[in-house]
This record gives sequence, structure tokens and C-alpha cells, in this order.
Amino acid sequence: MDFIRRCKQNKVALLVKLADIDDNSDSLRANNPSEKEYERLKKYSKEKDELLS
Repeated sequence: MDFIRRCKQNKVALLVKLADIDDNSDSLRANNPSEKEYERLKKYSKEKDELLS
């Protein structure tokens, strides 16, 4: 999470990381999501919340 906090300090890094999270958390990537997939999405959600706080 330290990397996420550092991204908040740089506007370009913040925008890039938010776009990366949106792309990586696209629910269309998995047709039949596993528990691991749900955990991954939850991780991205927490990271995005931290970036936007």
C-alpha cells in the first residue's frame, strides 16, 4: 500500500494508477470468476479508495 500512497503525491502517477486499476478490475475479464478473482477485485477496490481519499 506504500506504493499507492506515493502515487497520490504525483498527479500523473495518480491518473495512471487509477486507469490501471480500472483496466485490471474490469469484470468482463473473467467469465466465471473464482474466489481468487473476487479477492483480486477487492484489493483493487481498496487501492482505488486509498487513491481517491
